[in-house]
Amino acid sequence: HNMIVRCLSLWFGSLPDANIISAAEGMSARPELARRLVDHLFLGNDPLLNVSTDDLDPPIDRLMTHLGISDIDAALRLAAEPVTLWVELGSYEGGSAILTASRMKTQLMGQAVLPTVLCVDTFLGDVRILWQDHKHRGHMLNADGSFKILDRFRWNVVNQGHQDLILPVPATSVIGLRLLSVLALEGFPAPQVIYLDSAHEEGEVYLELELAWKVLPVGGVLFGDDWVIVDRDGGPVQRDVLLFAEVYQSELDDTVGLELGENIAR
Repeated sequence: HNMIVRCLSLWFGSLPDANIISAAEGMSARPELARRLVDHLFLGNDPLLNVSTDDLDPPIDRLMTHLGISDIDAALRLAAEPVTLWVELGSYEGGSAILTASRMKTQLMGQAVLPTVLCVDTFLGDVRILWQDHKHRGHMLNADGSFKILDRFRWNVVNQGHQDLILPVPATSVIGLRLLSVLALEGFPAPQVIYLDSAHEEGEVYLELELAWKVLPVGGVLFGDDWVIVDRDGGPVQRDVLLFAEVYQSELDDTVGLELGENIAR
C-alpha cells in the first residue's frame, strides 16, 4: 500500500536495567550528524536522553505502521549513496522509525557512519487516530489534558535501543521541511530519503510533496503511506499524489516502479 513517487527521486526487546537512560550513554553513540543536530536544534539537550517510563500506561502500540522491510531496503538501495539523513514526516509512537533504524543497523553494517533518522511530528495525532476513539484517547492524555504521544514515542525508541539513530523534532511537516531548507543553508546535508506519513489532508499532502521535492537532491527518494485511505473520489492522498505527479511528470523516474512492482504516480 505504499506509493513510491521518486527515485531520481521514488516495525521490538526489553528495557535496560534502569528505566532512565543517562545523558552519557546516548549522546556518545550518536552519529556525528545527529550530534550536530542535537547541538544546533536543542542546544545540546538530547530529547532521547533521561527518558522515564514511570508515567506511561501500557500497552504501547507497537504495530502502528504500514511501512515494510522491503520499502526500507528499496529506499536505501535506490537513494544516493551513502544515506546519511533519512527524514520521516509523521512518526506517531515510533513504529516506522524503529523498524527503519533496526533495518539500517542490519543492512548498513559495513557503512562507516550509520544514517540519522529525523522524525518530524507534532506528536498530537490526527482526526482518524485520536479524536474519534475515547478509550484510545485516554491512553494519550495526561491528567492535565496535555498529550503524552511524544513520551510514548521516546519510550518506544529507547526500549528498542535506537536512541542513537533516531531524533524527534516536534513540528508540523511543513515547518520541518522548511527547517531542512534553512539547515541546508547552514551547512547541514540534505536528506537522501523522505518518508511521508503525515496528516493525509487534501491540499496539505500536495504542499508536503512540493516542499519535500525541493529539499531532496537529485537521486533522492520520496515515498509515502496511506494511498488506500479512500472516499468517494479516491481519497485525499491519492488525489494529491496524482496531481503532484502530473505537475512534476518530467522529473519523475518511473523505472523505480518497474523494478519494485509498485504503482508509480505518473
